[in-house]
Amino acid sequence: MHTIRRLILGGGALLSLAMLASPVAAGTTGEIHIQKTCPTFTGQVGGICTVTVSDAGPIPVGTVATYFGPTFSPYLDSVVLLTTPAGDVASGRCVLDFETNRGACLFQSGSGALAGIQAVIAITDHPDTGITDWDGTYWLG
Repeated sequence: MHTIRRLILGGGALLSLAMLASPVAAGTTGEIHIQKTCPTFTGQVGGICTVTVSDAGPIPVGTVATYFGPTFSPYLDSVVLLTTPAGDVASGRCVLDFETNRGACLFQSGSGALAGIQAVIAITDHPDTGITDWDGTYWLG
């Protein structure tokens, strides 16, 4: 349990530092509010989730999140690749504590419409409904 808490706290510190290091140049900024579902996710490399609700921002409904590990148990610590329906791609890392159902993602690179993306996202997982909320901020430049 202490290892998971350190992981989440360390991830939070990493995300805070990343925001401090974000460029101050002109670009598009905004909030991300997403819901995704993972009905076929098995906790294996290549597992996917799909965005089912997106209120705005660069990650539309239909975007697929593919998880590449390395850790799926007893917590998630994974490289994640987001692929939009148009084929735009963003890469980052997500951590999720399965005991608290809370975590965070940091995306720092992308291509196509997601080129230059920087996003910090808080995760709230709802295992009872199968829905995961992603809420945060992004910068595209």
